[in-house]
Order: sequence, then structure tokens, then C-alpha cells
Amino acid sequence: MDGDKVIASVPLPQTALGEAMTPVTGDDTRELFAVLSGSDAIAADDRALVVVEAGPAALAVAAPRSDETATTGGAPVVEQALGALHLDMAVRPIPQAPDRREDTTAFAAMIVDDPPGFTPEQRHALTAFVERGGVLVLALGRHSASAPLGATFEPFLGRGVGYGEPPSKNGTPESAGADPASGAPILGEAAASLGELGSRGRATLAAEDASSFETLLQWNDHAPLVARKQRGRGEVWVTTLSFSVDASDLPLRPGFLSLLDAICADARERSAPLRGDVGLPWAFPGAQRVEAEGPAGHVVGAREDSTLRIVPALIGPYRVTVDGVKELRVAAPSVHEIDFRPRTVVSSATSSTQGGGESTVDVSWMIALGLLALVAVELVVRALSRQPSPSP
Repeated sequence: MDGDKVIASVPLPQTALGEAMTPVTGDDTRELFAVLSGSDAIAADDRALVVVEAGPAALAVAAPRSDETATTGGAPVVEQALGALHLDMAVRPIPQAPDRREDTTAFAAMIVDDPPGFTPEQRHALTAFVERGGVLVLALGRHSASAPLGATFEPFLGRGVGYGEPPSKNGTPESAGADPASGAPILGEAAASLGELGSRGRATLAAEDASSFETLLQWNDHAPLVARKQRGRGEVWVTTLSFSVDASDLPLRPGFLSLLDAICADARERSAPLRGDVGLPWAFPGAQRVEAEGPAGHVVGAREDSTLRIVPALIGPYRVTVDGVKELRVAAPSVHEIDFRPRTVVSSATSSTQGGGESTVDVSWMIALGLLALVAVELVVRALSRQPSPSP
């Protein structure tokens, strides 16, 4: 329903666990409600706010396919590497960076390999994506240094990107490989595998752009290889090597998997579904101010571990304002709390640490001692009650 106007209806199934679905089109900024007609035992839950959500957050990969597909006979190596990590996020290949804001809502992170700059429409969509909490990865390569007219990397990079061979002395590259000692802890021990990294060329950032990023891994000449910076509620990651096996052997080293795993962990931390269980906190990394209006009134975010959080204490809709941007979220009851079907008790629930164990005490020695005492008493009673034999 849109106010008092019914815009769609569907009969409910006769089974207790059935589902009913109906398509709704129109302006998604309206507040729509799902209403049960008729009457039942609990009238308070017959009206619920509809939350539009694309589904679980996914990871988008925009990588050129022509060269690598011809060489390897399969998907680009970055997609194969993400598949090897067995992530809990779906990997969605896309032909290019989205140029509409609504095309980015389904993603928690986007990896764009060797992009030739972005058009104004793409820059607008990607900026909104990052500022609402998305993670954007720019793997800069040869094409990034030859952007067509009107295509730039603003606002993520203020200057143009250069590309060339690594600096050399007497024909020997001075910066062949990365400096493992400069690797951030999030890359783990796998950063050591990039010490002998070989490449045909690498991208270079302007000094102004490089200084605005936090360097996570450096080349041997101290130029950034992997860097990131926060923008709004999201982050922008930059690598000065593309993710193509034709450009370098970076995708063939363990450090590449460690890098992708760190990116996905960052995306999972920043993504939050619009519908969550009541009592579980909503985290807003990078946000400066968070407020919400819930069923019980005004709710102010609390900072914990440098991250603002809001705990929905009651079931219902919450109109959240994050740094001036409004969004609608819903706290729903936990499925396990309203599902009364019998379930098998897990073994950990009966452990002694959870108070479910049964303590046993060996009392066999006490019973044996009691029986011996009874036997002794019986012998004493018999001895006392025995009549003396008459004398002849």
C-alpha cells in the first residue's frame, strides 16, 4: 500500500511456511507497506514497511577479457583468484565501470582493472558508490596512462597517471620487485612473495596523489605499489600494476591472493544489509555522525573501536541519517526465535561450560561402607541375642 492506496495484492498460501510474491513498480523513494487483510490472533504485526534491497552484497569485476581469454582459455585471472578464495560474496563480472548510481547498489566492492579513465557519468556513479560505503579498487596499467579526451580519475586522483618501465641503472632495474618490509600487516606473510616481482612496466602517481594515500606496500625505490585512502564511508584502493598476467607476474604470486582477501575483508566490514536482526548493531565505518528515528524515538549512534554503531533495540523501521544522507533500515525478529519447529540440539549446548552438563559423583564407596556397617550391626545383634546353651 502507498498510504491508503492499494497498488498490488496477492493471496497468501495455505501452508504455514509458504511465500507470496508480487511485483511492484514505480518510484522507489515512496514508503510502501505490506498489509495483511482480514484478522488474526495478533493484529499488531499485520502491517510492515517494505524495504527495497537487491540482495546480498556482491563483488564486481571489470576486467578486459579479450587478451587473457585468448591466452588462458578462461576467465580473467582476477576472477579465477577470487574463486580460489571461496568467498562468501558473489563475484559478478561486468563489462565496464557503471555509469548509473542505481547499477552500483548491488555491490560492496568493485575492482576495475586497467581503466582508461572514467567518463563524467561514471565518475558521478563511482563517487556516490564510495561515499555510501563501497570499496573501489583501481588497478592502474598501460591503458590508464592513455585516457581519452574527457576521461579522468577525478575525484580519486587529481593528476594524470604515468606509465613506463621501472627505473634502471646500467640496464638493470633498480626497483625490480617490492619491498616486503614495507608491507602492511593486513597483507600478512605473503607480502614476502612479491620481493622478486617482475613487470614489463608500472604506473606512476603524481606526488600530490601519492601523498594523499596510505601506502600499504612499496616498490624498492619507495614508490607506492598498493595504497588506499578513505572517502566518505568507503575506501579507494590503488595499485600501480594491473591485474593482467601480460603486464606482470603479480597475479601468479601468493601475495596477490593476500591482497584480494584484504580487499574483500574491508568490503565485508563496510557493507551492511538494510534488513537485520533486532539487537544486532549496525556499524558505519568512516561516518562522522549517525542518528536514527526508530519505534521508540530518537537513537544516537555510539562510537566503539573508532566506528559509530547503532543498536536497534525494537522491531520496526529505522530512518537513519549518516553524515546528512538518509536511508531506511528495518530491524526484524530473528528467524530462530519465531520458528517453533523442533530442532536438533547441538552438542556444544550440552557442554559443562554452558551449564548443560550433568555432573556425576561416585558414591559406590559410600554404599559399600554402609553395607559393611549393616553387616557388622547384624553380627553384633546376633551375638547379643544368642541364648547360652543349658549346662548338663
